[in-house]
Amino acid sequence: MSEIPKLSVVIPTYKRPDSAQRLLASLAKQTLPFGQFEVIVVDDGSSYDLAVLTDVDYPFSFTCLRQENAGATVARNFGSDHARGELLVFIDDDVKISPEALAAVAETFASEKQALVMGTLVSRGVDEKRPFTAQAVAAANAHYVQANPDQNREVHFTLCNTQLLAVRRDDFYALGKLQAPRGGWPNWDDVDFGYRAHLAGYRLIQCGQAVGEHWDYSLNDMTAANKRWQRACKSAVRLFETH
Repeated sequence: MSEIPKLSVVIPTYKRPDSAQRLLASLAKQTLPFGQFEVIVVDDGSSYDLAVLTDVDYPFSFTCLRQENAGATVARNFGSDHARGELLVFIDDDVKISPEALAAVAETFASEKQALVMGTLVSRGVDEKRPFTAQAVAAANAHYVQANPDQNREVHFTLCNTQLLAVRRDDFYALGKLQAPRGGWPNWDDVDFGYRAHLAGYRLIQCGQAVGEHWDYSLNDMTAANKRWQRACKSAVRLFETH
């Protein structure tokens, strides 16, 4: 593992301590040695006592920061400023990752010199109570080449997604970090970042073995889902205006 670069996992969170705890629990089950990564949680101005996250004996190096409410983009950048790893791995607080995820991401960078590495997400509602299964992983990889369901593949920059996204720390700063195109929510900072990386010659690699379950709260309520996509469509206009 001496050739594997150290990782800094950056988690923005806001008013969802239960979700953050679920993600942290999955990080405690990683096959990557715990000395190879650190975890940085950035709370975006919630009011709950951070002791629910900090008063835990994690097997990895753990830092918990709190900023004034400024949004996930600022939180991710703030966390990266405190990172010590060569690779930054951004994971949203409503994602739970498979045990092999961080190791798979690190190994992918060993063969990719100018790239962003993105995980493979399985969407689910938060009322479902099931562990990772072979069926879940197969569902996440259903759109892959069937002969090689666990292999990596290059994807279009428009699919760039900070729910589970990794980048070399030096590249992250060279590309100008994350930027929110003219505000709004969702703010499309991930697609914006993917586009800027694309213009600079970077490839976007989707890692078939870095699987994450997205515990999507809006999937439990049709009204909430419709409102979210309405907001997403309106803020997408700002992305096009920017570029």
